Amino acid sequence: MCLISLNNPAAQSVKNQRTFAVIRFKRDTKFPRFAVSAGERWSFLAVNKTQERLDQIKRGERFEFAGGLCDAQDVEIIYEGPCGLSYALAAGHLKAELKDAVAKRMAAASRQTI
Repeated sequence: MCLISLNNPAAQSVKNQRTFAVIRFKRDTKFPRFAVSAGERWSFLAVNKTQERLDQIKRGERFEFAGGLCDAQDVEIIYEGPCGLSYALAAGHLKAELKDAVAKRMAAASRQTI
């Protein structure tokens, strides 16, 4: 999770240049290593092999996951972009009810550092 640097503008700037993604499984699926349930979310930093995986999902191709192959039609991309509040909400790290409280705290912290 990338929320550890919310109060560090320099670290946050570097993370905002990276692409993070969140996928959600549309149905229960079994893989050689483990099974996932419908609605389960997986988040990752899209670089190298994981960027290739994200591109395969976008193209509707099968991709490697948990020691097997997964059909792109079995997942949906629910977030793709920089690390931050939207990513944390999409990944399920924060509940939607906390969004306003976190946003207010971040705004207050940024006013204090100026």
